[in-house]
Amino acid sequence: MQVTKRIEFCAGHRLPGHEGKCRYFHGHNYRADVTLAGGEDGLDQVGRLVDFAIIKNKIKGWIDHHWDHGMILSTDDEKARAMGFDRVFWMNGAPTAERMAIRLVDEVVALFPEFSVTVTIWETPNACATASRIQTPV
Repeated sequence: MQVTKRIEFCAGHRLPGHEGKCRYFHGHNYRADVTLAGGEDGLDQVGRLVDFAIIKNKIKGWIDHHWDHGMILSTDDEKARAMGFDRVFWMNGAPTAERMAIRLVDEVVALFPEFSVTVTIWETPNACATASRIQTPV
């Protein structure tokens, strides 16, 4: 059994060392698809794995606080550091969709440790990266 909640947000980034235009500061209308998975025996008395509102409040809250309408930049990016952006989330390594998916999976697992988690970060309507953490039942 799995449930998915979609969360949309806007953010800027740049990928130092990229061969094309992505090496410049730019922004995206991102979409994060957050999937929680567990057994059917984990359904609550209403018949839900987890209420969509709970997923939204916890995950969208984290995204709003850290990523939405900010810059997501590499700690190694000296040009980005010199720019003095007001709202920055610093990541180890270039802030690719792949690294963003991994980072958000880690956050979701911390918030929902009882579930296996898959996160897909859509950078554009046609390009995404997916990361997963499978939780083994105790």
